[in-house]
Amino acid sequence: MPGTFTVQGLDASDYQLDYTNAVLRLADSSFLGRPILLKYKVFPMDLSKPVAHKSTDRILPRFVQDPTVRDLVPLSIPSDDRLFDSDLQGTGSVSRSVSVGNNQNFVLDAGMNLQLAGRIAPDVEIVANITDENLPVQPEGNTRYIKDFNKIYLQLKYKELLKVTAGDLEVLPTGDTYFYKFVRQFTGLTVQVNSVFDSVNRMTNIVGGGITKGKFVRNQITPIHGVQGPYKLYGSQGETNIVVLSGTEKVFLDGVLMTRGQDNDYVIDYNVGEVTFTAKHLIASTNRIVITFEYSDRYYSRYNLFTDNEFQHEKLNKLTLGVHFFHEQDLKNRSIQPELTENQMQFLASAGDVGTVAMASALLAEDYTLSEILYHQKDTMVDGVAYSPIYVYAGTDRHNVYRVPFSYVGANKGNYILLQSVANGKVYQWVAPVNGIPQGDYEPVVQLNTPKMNELMALHATYAFSDKLTAMTELAFSYADNNLFSKSGDKDNAGIAYKLKLEYRTKLGQRVRDTLWRYRAGIDYEFVHKNYTPLKSFRPVEYYREYNLESDYTSTASEQLAGIVTGFEHPLKGSTYYSFNWLARFGDLSAFRHELNSRHTFNSWQWSSISSYLASNQQIQKSQFVKTVNDFSKSFSKIKIGLKKYLE
Repeated sequence: MPGTFTVQGLDASDYQLDYTNAVLRLADSSFLGRPILLKYKVFPMDLSKPVAHKSTDRILPRFVQDPTVRDLVPLSIPSDDRLFDSDLQGTGSVSRSVSVGNNQNFVLDAGMNLQLAGRIAPDVEIVANITDENLPVQPEGNTRYIKDFNKIYLQLKYKELLKVTAGDLEVLPTGDTYFYKFVRQFTGLTVQVNSVFDSVNRMTNIVGGGITKGKFVRNQITPIHGVQGPYKLYGSQGETNIVVLSGTEKVFLDGVLMTRGQDNDYVIDYNVGEVTFTAKHLIASTNRIVITFEYSDRYYSRYNLFTDNEFQHEKLNKLTLGVHFFHEQDLKNRSIQPELTENQMQFLASAGDVGTVAMASALLAEDYTLSEILYHQKDTMVDGVAYSPIYVYAGTDRHNVYRVPFSYVGANKGNYILLQSVANGKVYQWVAPVNGIPQGDYEPVVQLNTPKMNELMALHATYAFSDKLTAMTELAFSYADNNLFSKSGDKDNAGIAYKLKLEYRTKLGQRVRDTLWRYRAGIDYEFVHKNYTPLKSFRPVEYYREYNLESDYTSTASEQLAGIVTGFEHPLKGSTYYSFNWLARFGDLSAFRHELNSRHTFNSWQWSSISSYLASNQQIQKSQFVKTVNDFSKSFSKIKIGLKKYLE
């Protein structure tokens, strides 16, 4: 797979790779007999073999045996009349349909699907999937691989210097950045320019932007013992009626990334936002489930702009410089659902720096239908406490009635419950609080989400002092505004983060030329300001748990993280590392963590052990946390037998 092939022990000039036929050719015979470590990904098919939907061996004999067929003469088409030349392959379909009915007029529908691939000029390549159909459905999430049957895009490529792509795209960060991590699906345009200055210096510039399809969120699911699902997914503000963008989810069970599919670990219904685990993993109340995904909330039209710029000095990969910028913003004057009124906009402007607010919007109904659900406005007193106003279902009484919208605000956070009623719609009933605690889940309000903006800029540099010592540093700036209608509370919008890392690697046993054992040591330092807002979590999925924290980040204190690591590694036999980390949140937390990580393979035997010890001091508590996971197994031809021990 292009872009995934790496070699340890050889320079790019020492070999040639035939991607189609999967053949590696060495430039010098002196490399023969030396061990070489190759890493790459492969397509699930052999691209060098011809592929046909049907075999002509099954069709031609029938024509030859048919006496009514005298001669088969190929139809010659003048080259000027061909739709595509020999360097451009095109497939697709054109459809026409007619619909009539006793309650509609005659309708003629047309549809087109076209796929193109090839050259339109000696140095210009095109890849396109074009259709005029718009299918309002998403693929089912019950297979490992998802085919985007409604994805439209057009890509033009000029040699290796220029690439322009437009349509339904997915933006991924380029380069080996630490803070600049995110994934976005959008409809727009990207332009990539590759500049080669000389034999060792080159630069890559990518600029793009478009209409964002969704926003990123992370859910922590509380499992129910013995229940495989479905488990409901929620938006960043607790929304329930969301549509998950297909293929954007990542499901972690006890810190391990799961694989989608009925024959694998889980299935997902994108349209209703529900995840169900398969029988491969029996869910218990002690399991930890974390799911990240993108979803479409449809509150505002949202756009993004981004640019990635990297300079590389290719001689020994000595220097890499990168500048990355991402901007994402809601269009505050282009609300979709609900469409904001002037009064609602003014209400949001006075709400301050918040993500969502509730606005009462009960209106006296002057014009209404007989089937419409309306309410009376009343006052009441329970246990000497007056409640005013409350809304009571009016039924058939239409005197002084109100049209009242209700919103779900969470369990025991509202004063209304949903009734089972014969009315044509949902009916809500007020219930009195008990000891000041609400007993319902709904309130007579409209939940208004504020328009938001996020920006992130990252400066990245990597320098190799030698083939053994490498340094990496990165500086990131973020700006996040939770309410574009309001200027209040904008002083905490800006934040900063910094990362520094030094790594030393050397070969063990210098007298043995072909040894693959290596020694590795490294130190790193990280600072994250309390106002820093990442586009996506750059922490490991169980980072908060490893350090006994409530969340990965906190807005109350800046934090520092320093660590060292040392150990040995072998690409075929495994590795053993020891690491020590110190985490501090100013004025609140100081934690020390030790970890021993060992993974080894001896013929058909496998051994894995991860053990850690944490000592944490906080203002309100002191804690110690010991964790060890050990796995010992042996592989046979078709089965694997082993023993796993988990202790906390």
